[in-house]
Amino acid sequence: GQRGIDAVRRVMVVDDEPLARQRLASLVNDLEHYQVVAMAGDGHAALELLALEAPEILLLDIRMPGLNGLDLAEKLKVEMPEVKVVILTMHKSGEFVSKALCAGVRGYVLKTMRWRS
Repeated sequence: GQRGIDAVRRVMVVDDEPLARQRLASLVNDLEHYQVVAMAGDGHAALELLALEAPEILLLDIRMPGLNGLDLAEKLKVEMPEVKVVILTMHKSGEFVSKALCAGVRGYVLKTMRWRS
């Protein structure tokens, strides 16, 4: 269905670094019309939460223990194609970008190490 212009976009943050997860969630929650509804530290935890929380947008790190971000994105392309996946990573090699695009991600954003308090 059509969303109203004031509809809140449901976002999930998946990153194995707790500080990165918290800061990213804080940035998203500061945006109008976006709300973090769930956070996870790895792909397996994310899969469980995806079914419960039904986010529209998934902000996803690549390198995580267990199920990594690229494998999770590939799985979601088949099982939950309505979820828009955006990769947030420090990996800038063309190989990772190509794999991410093949996995159906909507965006590929490089993290910087400069977190400011």
